[in-house]
Parts: sequence; C-alpha cells; structure tokens
Amino acid sequence: MKQKAARFRGNSIATSNGNVIVHPVNHATILLGWKDKAICVDPVDGLSRFQGLPCPDLLLITGLHGDNLDGKTLAGLVINKTPIVAPPAVAAAHGKSGMPFPRGFMLVT
Repeated sequence: MKQKAARFRGNSIATSNGNVIVHPVNHATILLGWKDKAICVDPVDGLSRFQGLPCPDLLLITGLHGDNLDGKTLAGLVINKTPIVAPPAVAAAHGKSGMPFPRGFMLVT
C-alpha cells in the first residue's frame, strides 16, 4: 500500500467536479478515488488486497457483518488519525466486542 493518494485503475464516473474512480477490492470493499483523495468502503480480507493502492484518506464502515468490518484490516489502514465514518451501532458493537478501533483513528458517527 502506498503512503500517499496515487492514481489507480477502476471504473471512471464523470462528475461536474472531476472524475470519480471506483476500484473494486473484494466483495463489499471498494476504493474510491476523487482528485487526490482515496476513500475506502468496508475494508476487509487483509492488507494484501491493498498492495499497490493508496492509503485511504477516509474509511467508511457500513455495517456490523464480517464483510463490512475487519479489525485487522482496519488497523492496518489507519494512519495519522484517518477518519472513520460509521453508524453509531457499529462504534458501540465494535467497542463491546473487546476489539477497539485502531489507535490513531478519529470516529465520526
């Protein structure tokens, strides 16, 4: 995984404010690129899936299932207080499971 947002391949969606690149990573996991930002949705299945891809500037977690949330993958992607956006139920359940969110994260609910 690269440290800075970099160009990556995927489907390009034209918008009035620049193209959005949609890069499927695995099952429910996608990486979105817009301008110089990378947004990862539901990062699961280990860091090897993210080799050669930019570190996310923002992480979106959509649900509690294993295909939406994997603590080890999440911990490997969080760098310098990477914002994590998740529903309040995800934050509450994740903390109760004994597996806290990674050190250095900033949770936005």
